[in-house]
Amino acid sequence: MISADGKNRKTVGHDFIGGASPAWSPDSRYIVFTAAETLPENDDNFKGYKIRIVDITNGTERNLVDDTSGGEILPVWSPSGSQVLFLSDRSGTSEVWTISLDSAELRQLTSDGQPKRFTPVWLPAVGR
Repeated sequence: MISADGKNRKTVGHDFIGGASPAWSPDSRYIVFTAAETLPENDDNFKGYKIRIVDITNGTERNLVDDTSGGEILPVWSPSGSQVLFLSDRSGTSEVWTISLDSAELRQLTSDGQPKRFTPVWLPAVGR
């Protein structure tokens, strides 16, 4: 992080090899990003990649998904900031998942078995 004038630089993120795909929450309180905790075994899985979340107000940092059943990449905030959309290989192939920030409830949104390698996006609801 850094102030708009280039001062007050602060390192965000610790204890990982590399990071990518940072995204600010809509309220600017959090940053989520993909962190490489270990080098991946191959290009076909996300093992070793976790999504980290940093609370900018107090500097706390943690894995967004608190288990080791799969890797996660490419986090995207919901418009309300209550959920994060991401890709995970926890079901065997890369699929689109969400996690709720208040309950940590995971939900798999796709299940076609076709590997995904794109950044997911939130679209506005139609007809509501």
